[in-house]
Amino acid sequence: MVSILFVPNEKNEIPDSCRNASDLSDVAEIDLRYKYFNCWVTFSAGGVTLLERSYVPLLDFMLSLDWALREIRTRGSSSITFTEHSGEIGMSLNGDQLSLQGMVGIPAQCPIDDFVRSSLDFTNEGVGYLLSRYPSLEFNPSMQRLRGAMGEWR
Repeated sequence: MVSILFVPNEKNEIPDSCRNASDLSDVAEIDLRYKYFNCWVTFSAGGVTLLERSYVPLLDFMLSLDWALREIRTRGSSSITFTEHSGEIGMSLNGDQLSLQGMVGIPAQCPIDDFVRSSLDFTNEGVGYLLSRYPSLEFNPSMQRLRGAMGEWR
């Protein structure tokens, strides 16, 4: 079983310098990925917690999951790294099983289908949350790209 959950931090979703900006349609991806929408993410697989209430930007984590899915599909391995700290979650595919290695050093395994499904569920929930609070984000190229990528995984 794979579980990827987030808890929003509504007070710190928008940088102080941008709090009055209502239009997020043209905010640069680098800013959205590293300055906006910080939340707490918990990620577990195969009974092992790989990331526990780590404070990360939500859009960045969703885009990182998309990248990991693409690399697993094409190369058979990937990792998720964090700019907030030096941690990394490594992943490698062996048949239909995905092996994961988190920052605590305890390996985990899960069916790749569970990882894909959980990643899509997490991203759907994250996108829904962000668009419900910031409707103009729908027109941002980064959000459109993420939504398009989600369609590829269905």
